[in-house]
Amino acid sequence: MSLARSSLIVGLAAIASRLIGFARDVMIARVLGAGMAADAFLLAFRLPNVARRVFGEGGLNAGFVPLYSRIRAERGEAEAGRFAGQAMSGASVALLGLTALVELAAPLVVMALGAGYAAEADKFALAVIYLRLAFPFVALAGLASLIGAYLNADRRYTAAAMAPVLVNVLMIAVLMMLDVPDEETAIRQGWWLSLAVSISGLVHLGIVVVALLRDPGRFTWQRPRLTPDIRRLARRVLPATAASGATQLAVVVATAVASQEPSAVSWLYYADRVAQLPLSLIGVAVGTVLLSDVAARLAAGDHQGAAIAQARALEGALALALPAAVALAILAGPISIVLFQRGAFGPEDAAGTATLLRMLAIGLPAAATAKVLAQPFFAREALRIPIAGGMACLVVTGLAGLALQPAMGIAGIGLGLSLGLGVNALVLWGAARSVAPAFPAGMARRVSLLFAAALAMGVGLAAGMRWLAPWLIADQLAVKAGALALLCVSGLALYAGVARGIGAIAPQFLRWRRP
Repeated sequence: MSLARSSLIVGLAAIASRLIGFARDVMIARVLGAGMAADAFLLAFRLPNVARRVFGEGGLNAGFVPLYSRIRAERGEAEAGRFAGQAMSGASVALLGLTALVELAAPLVVMALGAGYAAEADKFALAVIYLRLAFPFVALAGLASLIGAYLNADRRYTAAAMAPVLVNVLMIAVLMMLDVPDEETAIRQGWWLSLAVSISGLVHLGIVVVALLRDPGRFTWQRPRLTPDIRRLARRVLPATAASGATQLAVVVATAVASQEPSAVSWLYYADRVAQLPLSLIGVAVGTVLLSDVAARLAAGDHQGAAIAQARALEGALALALPAAVALAILAGPISIVLFQRGAFGPEDAAGTATLLRMLAIGLPAAATAKVLAQPFFAREALRIPIAGGMACLVVTGLAGLALQPAMGIAGIGLGLSLGLGVNALVLWGAARSVAPAFPAGMARRVSLLFAAALAMGVGLAAGMRWLAPWLIADQLAVKAGALALLCVSGLALYAGVARGIGAIAPQFLRWRRP
């Protein structure tokens, strides 16, 4: 199976999950709006949501897959299977301990995530309750993702990729039973939503366990033991997961800054959900397929093949991220209105979400670039550079957000996040040549052509918005949604046509295959 095809399978599953997740978020906006209950729930949901994204985009893969691949290459399948069993049992114990700690220290966690809530006792107390109900998801999804990493290491991607789709379906089923409420009813509905988050984690775990038991390979369950290999995994998995999840952790930092303004936490959540859609196809694919492929090639001594895989993945990532960034920046207003403005989510909330979405779109190409450039570091178990880039990202996000917020309002929070993502990409780019051979000839030219095609699409979208303005502001949702869909399809066709016409995509990108 080609790298592009494997990436497409995993990426399309992620897109399906995110699209269903959009339906979930639209319904959350409808039943909770952007008031006290929504702010409390979305702050409490931030940690499970970050864990889901980090795990789903290959965060645990970054620590597990290279070590597993090396053990399998050096000591055989049976020893690798025993190592995987010990990793699963050890992770179960560690994740249960983490969950117990957060349940006890939930007020401190809420204070760390949203210091601005301290001035509002009711909102703070509500966020603590919601966090305690939702946090078990982290342990359940963490173990599920580690099992998924084992399946990915054997290049079995389907079950781990499809599980989040069914998880979001469960959340939608719960939301369909809830009504558009007043504030008091919204608080009670937040309890049910928080509990449903944890139940969805149990469903996720059940799906991958069934896939594992159906074809366990050399995997065997082992009792927890602190072997040298497990110590080595422990020293790598947390830093690797943190480095791999730099984008999601930066959103946590931005959320802490946003907690100082009413409804800003909710607006940031919805804007981030839209911005994450194109990153789903990119981040999930490179965090599972690319990492597994590069790790296997390096274990076999195929350094040139690993470099080719990285280069083609970077071109593919930018081919998606550049037009997505331009489109989101231009269409932020209509997107926010069509997706979220209904029920308890009013025009002011849609405007705040659109403002943040424009700022987040600026950092989208940087986030995609960082995802790709980090994978060879993870495959070589060289974590210092990704960790340094991730830490710089968090610091810049927080400081820039605090500095820009007084002058720019909520837009400053979003711009600070994009600046942090840019710094992370620059750190990884500067160190990339010390890890991988030089990128193929002509790659810089093709990336420039991709950027030109994206700009041409942007000009077309701006003209289309003026032409469709009466339909975009119509009272009927179906009319607005149809106009937005027409803009999106037309923009995609324009971008694809221009990119193909000027030779922006290398033909060998689609032809390159694993040996």
